[in-house]
Amino acid sequence: MKETYVGKSKVNGKGLYIGESTKKGEVIDYIHGDIHVFKSITPKISKMMMDWIGVGRYSWIDTSQSKFRFINHSCVPNVALVSKRKVIAIKNIPKNTELYLDYSLNEAEDGWSIKCACGTQKCRKIIGPIQTLPKATYSRYKKYIPKNFQRIFEMENE
Repeated sequence: MKETYVGKSKVNGKGLYIGESTKKGEVIDYIHGDIHVFKSITPKISKMMMDWIGVGRYSWIDTSQSKFRFINHSCVPNVALVSKRKVIAIKNIPKNTELYLDYSLNEAEDGWSIKCACGTQKCRKIIGPIQTLPKATYSRYKKYIPKNFQRIFEMENE
């Protein structure tokens, strides 16, 4: 696994950084934590899930005991969660660079949205579930999106 550490983020307080240069396609690490399944989300559950990462339409990894709780969103990500736990680099990443996921690639909860703070030129301003992803963005990252999320996008956007 790649060396990672938590540092100060320009996006949101703290962020997860890579401690060594990493090439596109290399495994960064595996996300550890319990997987929880909820068929319906209440406000209480939603608040509890703030740092969780989606791995299915109704399932999330609890990252509260993982360094991945510090990974921030960007509309131009440099890593992707390509299976239930495996995070890979989707571009070459220089040492000491903050790691970013596009949260929309791994979330399917209807009605979920948050304001984006990534500040990139391709910022979508609002981050929502995969069903709301622009088709061009979906096409750009499709090979990094887990199959179960691809099916959700394609079913909702036929």
